[in-house]
Amino acid sequence: MLGAKILFATGNPALRTRMVDLLVSEGVCSVLTCTPDRALEVVGKQQFSLVIIDGAGATDDLMFSVVYRFARSEPCLPVILLNIHQTTMAQNAQLRPHVYDWFEPTANLSRLVITAKHAIEQYDLARELLSLKGKMLFGKKAPDSRPSRDEADCRFPGDAEDGVLIGTSRAMEEVRKQIAEVAASDVTVLLEGESGTGKDVAARLIHATSPQRKNGNLVKVNCPAVPELLLESELFGHEAGAFTGALKAKPGRLELARNGTAFLDEIGQISKSAQAKLLQVLEHRQFTRLGGTDTITVNTRIIAATNTPLQHLIVSGEFRPDLYFRLNQYKIELPPLRQRSEDIPALVAHFLVKYAPRYGNRALTVSDAAMSALERYRWPGNVRELEAAVRRLALTGREETLTSEMSAGFEKMSTSDNASIETCEANERRLILAALTQSRWNRREAAKILGISYNTLRRRIMTYGFITTG
Repeated sequence: MLGAKILFATGNPALRTRMVDLLVSEGVCSVLTCTPDRALEVVGKQQFSLVIIDGAGATDDLMFSVVYRFARSEPCLPVILLNIHQTTMAQNAQLRPHVYDWFEPTANLSRLVITAKHAIEQYDLARELLSLKGKMLFGKKAPDSRPSRDEADCRFPGDAEDGVLIGTSRAMEEVRKQIAEVAASDVTVLLEGESGTGKDVAARLIHATSPQRKNGNLVKVNCPAVPELLLESELFGHEAGAFTGALKAKPGRLELARNGTAFLDEIGQISKSAQAKLLQVLEHRQFTRLGGTDTITVNTRIIAATNTPLQHLIVSGEFRPDLYFRLNQYKIELPPLRQRSEDIPALVAHFLVKYAPRYGNRALTVSDAAMSALERYRWPGNVRELEAAVRRLALTGREETLTSEMSAGFEKMSTSDNASIETCEANERRLILAALTQSRWNRREAAKILGISYNTLRRRIMTYGFITTG
């Protein structure tokens, strides 16, 4: 919050004094106060990190005019409404996308300050991402790092559905830097990481800050969700009569993403036939629909994601090595939550702000003891599992809904850690043996197949007692 500047529009002098004292005590650099009607005069003239509008004593039309004016001037700037009834928000559904959060007249000001801090932190992260993008594009800081409608695919950087990677750990900072580095290009990107680590969010961020965002859409294909016999039709389209039930021609997802971005989730699960056609797309930007003869040319950027390292699938013969090398022009690895436990408090705060108001538990907090347990838990489902846990907490209002399930998880971890280590070693031994066999025991070729260094492979060979001849 240090260095933040807030606009607080209210006609209540007592509330103004109390809020300014609270915000300054939290490290806010400055708070500009005015009445809601005067707020219209500062739109676009000063840069703020947050706008808070007090609806008490102001007409709905005036308050909404202020919100819309700020939304047009600076689309990603968070706006919080204070002293506004739920019925008012329900009757103005078109306003909700432009509001970060809102509080009823019974609002707890301490909770409001927590929400304000969270909004500012996420807004700063968005500005940092765009600043990094500017450095990659221009070799220097962008002249204006405020998010604009053309530069951001999301209205609010704090909304997970719109796309944001929460956390300030070194691992997440590295991911954000990689996204900023690759977004401005048309390079094919491979996202690797366990389920629930945020690969979807990373794909949306890459598209949102890329030139493709202006020219085309982001089209996602969830490869495992499409039956194998229909996947090629889904990707490449088909002509009328191509197969039973194909009554008319249909463009594929790659066509629909023309000049934009195609996000292929769980790419490792597509068939060998689809892999061959996708390789042609990556090499020549051309393909034909099923049952067709005309060549279709597309300028579509490919982002692929997998929760299983593709090198492992190459060793088992399930994935083409040449397609892997085409996809792996730029790899970003999303770290599991257990490797960045320092980000858990920020994630919990984010999900509380998101879900607690929805279920009427706005003042909900997490105790230090529960937070400590959250940080020690392994989170096999990663951020998605944490989000579900916090959502249950927001629904029930009872902290036991967090600790009870984690207690069961701790018991499972204590009995399964040794078994997990043994399983990992067995899998590693099997993969190395398969790679050596495929390369006819040529260690350098095997190292390339596995995606590890030659010296690392030599150490593994000695560890497992393999005898090689090359």
